Amino acid sequence: MSVPSGLTALTLASVLLQGCGGSTDEIGDVTSRAPGSLGAGAFHLELEQVFGGDESTPEALMGWVSAAAVDEDFNVYVVDHQSAQIVAFDSGGAVRWRAGAAGEGPGEIQYPSQLVATRSRLILVNQAGSRLDAYDLDGDFVDTRPRRTRGRSYARLTCSRPDETILETTGFQGQWNLSVTETTFEEYAVAMSDSANVVAEIDFDVDLELPPGLTPQNYVGCGTSALLVHHPVAYRVERWSFDGERLGAFGRDDTGFGPPSVRQGNQGAIVYVPTFRAHPVLELDGGRHLVVAHWLTNPSITDEIAASMLGEGPSPDRTYEHSIDLYHADGTLISTIPGDGDPTIGYPAVSDRTGRIYTVATEPYPQVRRYRVVMEGDAE
Repeated sequence: MSVPSGLTALTLASVLLQGCGGSTDEIGDVTSRAPGSLGAGAFHLELEQVFGGDESTPEALMGWVSAAAVDEDFNVYVVDHQSAQIVAFDSGGAVRWRAGAAGEGPGEIQYPSQLVATRSRLILVNQAGSRLDAYDLDGDFVDTRPRRTRGRSYARLTCSRPDETILETTGFQGQWNLSVTETTFEEYAVAMSDSANVVAEIDFDVDLELPPGLTPQNYVGCGTSALLVHHPVAYRVERWSFDGERLGAFGRDDTGFGPPSVRQGNQGAIVYVPTFRAHPVLELDGGRHLVVAHWLTNPSITDEIAASMLGEGPSPDRTYEHSIDLYHADGTLISTIPGDGDPTIGYPAVSDRTGRIYTVATEPYPQVRRYRVVMEGDAE
């Protein structure tokens, strides 16, 4: 794959670790192997509900799920990139409504990327990240706001707070660190134009130097009492308070993963190729955390991958492994579900206040799944 001249690798940083899109041969429960060997007990993921349909249920048919959110009543909202619509399901999987159409006007969707549910509305990152659109929970379009970030940066809408404010994390060119901004949808354009609404600065301890033109992607989730931040270099998830205090960390020894590759091409384009990624971290009931880690089994080829992305060499063969890791609130690894390729459950997208997780999968048709995390000895 070649990269146009002058394009930094904002979107390419995740290409390495996306594999084949989370396909699976069957839908079902997943049980941790070697029960208790890595911590205090085994767990399994119990499939409760599927949101989506095939040709026999055309009202629920979706083409490409690019984002998902869940509200306080456990309704599920899915962004279908292919149809340029938001599809709303009730907690039992029935379609409630569809909203949106392809285009650039009010209420129209093009290149959507993220979706967040607040108590009263949905916030969609639309038009390739250039604006936010608000819908009420019945699917009616409310308003739009231009998306303005401070300087040349990469921003992710992270979550909403109980008071309906929204949090956004922003990374900047040539920096590993992040800033966290809190504002309302109504004040969004004003707040993003300066640093007045920055509530936290997340400072990573990273020795690897970044080229001035590269802005790495950031992966941040919201727990009930803290931000859950994937460290950009180590397999470590750090807990930060909403006002910028580091509270602790959990993760595995990353010795076998190898360093990332940062390479600048002949035409000025820059790519960043990590050897692994911890997918969005979900906080479950009891303060437990679920992490899906995905990594290259042959990390020595990252330079070759970077060269191929810049159009300066062939694409090497690559294979992947993953693990679904469950941690205690104190950071102790409870147990794990190892696997090859992509996780059979799909990729975690969001969790609700009861600790259920919602994953995005592509087989046997595009869908969102709801799983319950069941600990060994828990009542079924």
